[in-house]
Parts: sequence; structure tokens; C-alpha cells
Amino acid sequence: MIRYGNPLAAPGQRQPSGSINIDAYGLVQAQLTFAFDSAVDNTTDMIDEYSMGLAYPDDLGFEMKSYKYHITSAKGDVAMMTVDYMGIARGVGYTDAQVTGVSNTMAQPIETHPNFTKHQTSWAGGVLGGTPTAPLNRAIFVPSTSVPGQFTFGGFGISTDPATPNIKAGVRQYLRPMVNTRGTIFFDFANASRAAALVNANGWRLSSSDDLGKLLGGITTASTPGKWLFTSVNVEPIGTPSSNPYYKVTYDLMYANDVLGWDADIYPQLTAAIF
Repeated sequence: MIRYGNPLAAPGQRQPSGSINIDAYGLVQAQLTFAFDSAVDNTTDMIDEYSMGLAYPDDLGFEMKSYKYHITSAKGDVAMMTVDYMGIARGVGYTDAQVTGVSNTMAQPIETHPNFTKHQTSWAGGVLGGTPTAPLNRAIFVPSTSVPGQFTFGGFGISTDPATPNIKAGVRQYLRPMVNTRGTIFFDFANASRAAALVNANGWRLSSSDDLGKLLGGITTASTPGKWLFTSVNVEPIGTPSSNPYYKVTYDLMYANDVLGWDADIYPQLTAAIF
């Protein structure tokens, strides 16, 4: 109490209760409570100090800093500040990836199906696929009027025999199986460049097997890195910008068609590893 000689100046008097939580991915969150003189000037000092990201008072073998707090008034001109700390219990300065995966389907043009019949010049005139005027059960390819040997897909023919209908008649799309993976990694300030590299990788394909292993949390190591495309990357700084904040990065990776892959002319591959 103030009246018994303790001025309770900033950074306050640590209270005996507290908690530490370390999740499976290496993110550490701790909480401590400090008593302090609730005079306005001292309250301002407390806010200023903890807003700058004070280190956790005990050495646990890794860094933790304050990033948010809550103040509660109490009797006797004393207030309580409950401080939340964050750290990473990994020697590399970033957590393991927390990964969730979804396998779903997406409508795609039927021409992109890996089993779609390849165009050959011998099909001209409907040798295999029929013609616009005499459709058969197969695909219809319309010869180009300007480029010899090139064809345009004209759809699937309608059978003239009711006993043997063409199951593909009218089909223009198919449901392509899609594998989407979302991951979250926390970085300390020393690894801010890795967080930035992830953000800048949006729209690019992976090139490093080490990156793939870290971003997929070890779920797979046999995949080809170039078949994984970043489709979304979000970053959230945690803490005061001037006090070396942490960074929470959430990213989405999409797996390519096993046969066709991603078009390298549209989706380039990263030239440098992230990790």
C-alpha cells in the first residue's frame, strides 16, 4: 500500500499470480499483474512503459515482450495492470506452421480436364468427333478458317440413337478436385524479412522443398514445390511499430492439377527461398 512506504511507481509492483501458455507450435503467451499508484502522472508512466514492449521479467530461455494490458482501479489509490506478453519458444525466431487443409471441388472448363481428347489434324471433317452439321457421340472440333491444323472445341455431340444417349452432351465444365491449405506462422522482429517475403510471394509458386516442408507443417515432403501456388497472404503486426513487433502471417496455398500443373507463363516460380 502507498501509505506503508511503497511508492508503487512504474513499472509497478509484481503480484504473485501469473500464467504462461505454450501451444504446440511454439507460440508463448504469458500474463502478469502489477500494482501501481493510480495517480494520473504515474498511470501515464505505466502506460508509456508497457506500450513500448517491456521484456518479461523472468529469463525463460527465449524473449517475451508486453503487447497489450488492462487496468483496473482498486481501493487505497492503487490500480492493477494486467499485462499480456508474447514470445516464440523456438530458436529460429518463428513458430511452426499451424496448418488446416480443405479438399473441395471447383468448376473448370472441360477442355482443361487431363483426359480431354487431344486435337489432331486427322479429326478434321468429323473423322472422330463429328461435325457441327452431323454431330456424333464424341467431341466436336471445328477447324480454324485462318490457321490450318488448329481447331476450336464445339461441344459434345447429341446422339441420334435414343437407346445410346451421349452422357457428355451439353457438358462444358467439370468439377475439378482442389486441395487448399491454410497456414499461420508467427515471426519475431528479427525475422520480419521472412514475413515480408511471404507477403510478396502472393501469386507465385514455391521453389524450395525446405519452404514447402515448413509451410505445410511437415504434412508432406514428397510434393513438387512448383505445384503449390500462393493464393492469399495476410500479415498482422502485433505490438507497437517502434518497439520491434511480432508478425502474424496467414497464407493460403493451392495445389495444381497433377497432370497439367500451373502455367509457368502466368504463375512464376519464386527465385529465392523464404526460409
